[in-house]
Amino acid sequence: MLLKDKIALVTGGANGIGRAVCELFNHQGARVIVCDFDAAAGGQLADDLSARGTEAFFLHADLSRLDGVEGVAQQACKRFGRLDVLVNNAGICNTVSIDEMTMEQWDRTYGINIKALFLLSRAVVHLMSAQGNGKIINLGSMAGRNGGVSVGADYSSSKAAVINLTRTFAGYAAKYGVQVNSVVPGVIQTRMSQDFDLSRYNIPLGRMGTPEDVAGAILFLASEFSDYMTGSCVDVNGGFMMS
Repeated sequence: MLLKDKIALVTGGANGIGRAVCELFNHQGARVIVCDFDAAAGGQLADDLSARGTEAFFLHADLSRLDGVEGVAQQACKRFGRLDVLVNNAGICNTVSIDEMTMEQWDRTYGINIKALFLLSRAVVHLMSAQGNGKIINLGSMAGRNGGVSVGADYSSSKAAVINLTRTFAGYAAKYGVQVNSVVPGVIQTRMSQDFDLSRYNIPLGRMGTPEDVAGAILFLASEFSDYMTGSCVDVNGGFMMS
């Protein structure tokens, strides 16, 4: 078990990639805190994971309410006494064109995709610094590298910011023994991508990715096998960026 007795907090953990991460972490021995706005799905997942033998806990959070984001870290740590892994998976996406983009949409996307990630990561680094170690994994996007094929400018630019914010946090947190890396998925089969025009993508491996494909890369970064990595961006896109 690669994460035996580790405590992991996964935001956006109730569905999609976040759910796959929670299930894999649980299978690998971690006690998982499923953090999500979807109370029904998140609570059920936590119950299901606990029934498999390793304790899990659901933490309800609305990351669009920035005044409460930092408290998420405190609640997670209070439950188990420590926090070893944070996966910043929560995010929102749309396909609104530049001409149709409103400032309300722009601010909401940046509020969740960047501001909440920043505030939660900062709070978690402070908690992990007392332990002298910890892992933070941020979810970027291929759209943050190529400007996006099917997504709005708010999403693609916010995910570019995630990639660079990862490097900034990596430099800041290294002195505390905390490693910060990102995973950059390509086209993955989730609710977020269900409206994408797949004919616009040329994927050398010949298929869309699955949430489990991404979860495997996240597990690697959460495990001891990545102990000499920080500030890295791991691409999981079936070779799309080569085409």
